[in-house]
Amino acid sequence: MAEDYLNDPDKVDVLISFQFRSSGIFAKNKFEKEELGIKQWQDGIAMALIHKVISKKLFEEFCQPLDIKSKDEVHKRIHLSRFIVGYIKPYIATVNKYILDQKYLEGHILVNTISLVDIFEVSVVQKDSNPLRLGNVLWPTVLPGFPTSKLSAGNDAVFIRDLIDAMTAYFGYNLDDCIRKIITSFENCIKYYNLQTSQRDFMSKFLRKVFRVPKIKLVLKEYVREPRYLYQERDLKILRDNFLFIYHLRNLIVHDKLRIDPSQTTVCRQAIGTLIYIYQGNFLSESHRQYIHSFHTQFFLLCEEHSGFSLERIDHLNQNDKMGRSVFIKSPEDMNKYTFADLKITKILKKNIKSGEHLPEIAPKRSNHSYRH
Repeated sequence: MAEDYLNDPDKVDVLISFQFRSSGIFAKNKFEKEELGIKQWQDGIAMALIHKVISKKLFEEFCQPLDIKSKDEVHKRIHLSRFIVGYIKPYIATVNKYILDQKYLEGHILVNTISLVDIFEVSVVQKDSNPLRLGNVLWPTVLPGFPTSKLSAGNDAVFIRDLIDAMTAYFGYNLDDCIRKIITSFENCIKYYNLQTSQRDFMSKFLRKVFRVPKIKLVLKEYVREPRYLYQERDLKILRDNFLFIYHLRNLIVHDKLRIDPSQTTVCRQAIGTLIYIYQGNFLSESHRQYIHSFHTQFFLLCEEHSGFSLERIDHLNQNDKMGRSVFIKSPEDMNKYTFADLKITKILKKNIKSGEHLPEIAPKRSNHSYRH
């Protein structure tokens, strides 16, 4: 279905609008350069407008009457609505950057960032149409149900709560807290299971103290290894390298002046994925591994299914010849190789994160620039 709208030769100028609750104050014309405008209302509700050129065929779908008694029509409209939300998602980071500037530069203590689940009254309007042509978008939708396993009271653990808090922070664009919670989770896991390293003699302790080798690095080296996992060393090295960078990032946040820009969500998603895979090691109890696995799928499904579907991103990949390249998975080893290669935090991503750069909503065509998705 996406191809029908990507290949549609007829386009239409539209304004995509949505509302959200905020105690922030949005200055007039603050977002002109971002194709984004926000109107402040007195009752604590703000309305955002995004100017886009989209497929005429897609727009016409939303102008059709909707029979809410028809499950098929409602299901189709929900599916189509993900395309419109896909246009909105990159701009949430822009709104949140402005909100955070108010919070920290203007002392607006109670203002909070927003997420896609906080927006409502989403609609798409043909620009300059007379009479007005408007289509209603079905959003937010009900979150899908997930099969879950439950922990007994005796198996409750703070490190699991920290991991869940990191996921919540990710979806709320609280990226600094997300990174902090990920490291705190692993530190609490080390304490919970009393993970000791073999380097406990006097000389090792002396060298660790002199050269300031963190315990996390020693634990990763000793416990994230092949005998404890079903994965190869090739894949486990990616987990160790990723986590050491995340630890470095946490130190920059806590002890230096780094603040992760709201547009840089990719590193947090990969950081959470890294920790989830680390927690598949046999140094965790079976009940803890099963419980973490139960919301592993939930997290990644929410990342993909409840975040809209970006036609602009697909078009960007098409323009850069990255679509249509099939990946043939012939064995579990091929799957692991592909999965962990995608999980790896690249040098370009590391550089972008540490620079504090605010990524563009969509990179220009035929470019290798980073962008949000």
